[in-house]
Amino acid sequence: MAVTMILFYLGFLKYFTECAYENVALNKPAFQQNPYIFSVLSINTTHAGNAVDGLKTDLRGIQGQCSLSENNKTTALWWVNLTRMFYIHDIKIYYRTDNEAWGSGYAGRFLGFSLYVSNTTERSEDTLCFKDTSFTINTIPPVFTTTCPVRGQYVIIYNERLPSETYPNGYSKYAFIDLCEVEVYACPDGFFGPQCVNKCNSTCYGCNIISGSCENGCLPGWKGNYCHEKCRNNTYGTECSLHCEHCRGSQPCHHTNGSCMNGCADGFKGEICSERCDFGYYGFECKDQCSSFCKTSRDCDHVTGFCIDGCKSGWQGNDCLEVSKVADCEKTWKSEFQGVLGIFCITLIITCVQTAYIIFTRVKNTRQKEAERIRCIKSNKNIPGDLEVTVDHGSLERKYDGLAMSKDVETYDVAY
Repeated sequence: MAVTMILFYLGFLKYFTECAYENVALNKPAFQQNPYIFSVLSINTTHAGNAVDGLKTDLRGIQGQCSLSENNKTTALWWVNLTRMFYIHDIKIYYRTDNEAWGSGYAGRFLGFSLYVSNTTERSEDTLCFKDTSFTINTIPPVFTTTCPVRGQYVIIYNERLPSETYPNGYSKYAFIDLCEVEVYACPDGFFGPQCVNKCNSTCYGCNIISGSCENGCLPGWKGNYCHEKCRNNTYGTECSLHCEHCRGSQPCHHTNGSCMNGCADGFKGEICSERCDFGYYGFECKDQCSSFCKTSRDCDHVTGFCIDGCKSGWQGNDCLEVSKVADCEKTWKSEFQGVLGIFCITLIITCVQTAYIIFTRVKNTRQKEAERIRCIKSNKNIPGDLEVTVDHGSLERKYDGLAMSKDVETYDVAY
């Protein structure tokens, strides 16, 4: 009974562990130093990404699902970029077997390998996770697993066969890294702690999988050790380091991106209301146009619309939309003067026309009378009393302008 309970517990623990941790290396960027090139096709069918594609049923080196390194090299290196920092729990490596019995064959190629977890692609002793110093071709497993509670972004596998070194029996002459799959297990995003049972605060930049604290800081708009506090006091952004701009009604902006939820205050625009209205515009949403009667046309304050340098001549007021009093008086005086002058001119014209008409009428009447007198003289008729002439022996002089007679009374020259 006791043995059954122990087996049940171990099976449950294994199932729980495998379900809790996630392979964070799957389909992530990978690199192979000196990759093997299949000479027949002259193409790389054994590239580094084969070791993180999730395929591990065909463990052949050529035309299989593995990543291979080149022959006759003294060093061999392969790494995977997890793309961000993880607290790693364990690492599992599937070696190349060519789908044959393990032991001789390729086992000697992997002896003496090192496993690193690093923040960069550079390996160093302080990030060493595992170093093989005891495996033989008979003891190294085809699937290697090691617990590696280290925080990092890169998992690096390295091997070497240096000419200056002497290696134990069974080691290959040259260094190889022939990997069919590398699995790196860590808590999935949003969880931490043993077996990843604790849920992280969603406002963290990557949680500590042991304590749940946000070691990489908080997402924009949040603060505190566990990133559970919103930005306050008109602040926003990363570490609440930015201040809200010109929100309408002095309302606070959104704590993450600084946007003004009720729009911008008068005179400002933009997503976070940090931009002034364009030249010539002011007010709410920058929709109002500045006065064209500003001293410099449409140069006004972006908030109030008041003209910056005052008004053009003849205008007054903060926005220069009122006619000035001096200009108004001048306008009235000019209007009145122009009215009087107009009446005077019209009267003068009428008077001149009337005078001309009277003169013209009189001249016409006078000429008619003169013509009648002349006809009377020619016909020896009695001259009417209103026509007076002086005849002196063949010469005729008239008192009226415009008529001249020759000495011969029988001939007259009339000039009008």
